[in-house]
Amino acid sequence: MVEHFHTRTKTGKIGNCNKFSPIPYMEINPDAAEDLGVGHMQYVRLVSRRGDAVVMAQRTHRVPYNMVFIPFHFHECVNRLTLGLLDPYSRQPAFKQCAVRIEPIDQAEAARLAAQMRAF
Repeated sequence: MVEHFHTRTKTGKIGNCNKFSPIPYMEINPDAAEDLGVGHMQYVRLVSRRGDAVVMAQRTHRVPYNMVFIPFHFHECVNRLTLGLLDPYSRQPAFKQCAVRIEPIDQAEAARLAAQMRAF
C-alpha cells in the first residue's frame, strides 16, 4: 500500500494519504467470496479467537481460496484479530497469521464504524 508507511503512526494523520486508503480492507479470493455471499467492496466482520474487526472486502485472485489478506498498516484492525503469541527465543509476535470467520454486517453500521476508525 503506497499511501501508508508501517502502522500509519505518521502517514495516518496526513489527509491525502487517508483519502486514498482510508479504511482497513481484506483481499479475498472471488470464488471464496461468491461461496460466502461476500460482495466486492462490501463490509464484513472478521472474527478470530482473539477479537473481531470490520473490514471492506476486495475480491482478488492474489490470494488463494482458503485465505484472506489484510495489510498491517491498520494495526487497530489486524492486531485485534491475530494471536498474542511470542516466539520463545526472539520474542517476535505472531502477528502474521490466524484463523478468522467471515460474518455479514449491516452496511450502514459498518460505515459508521469505519468513519470512527479513521479519526485520530
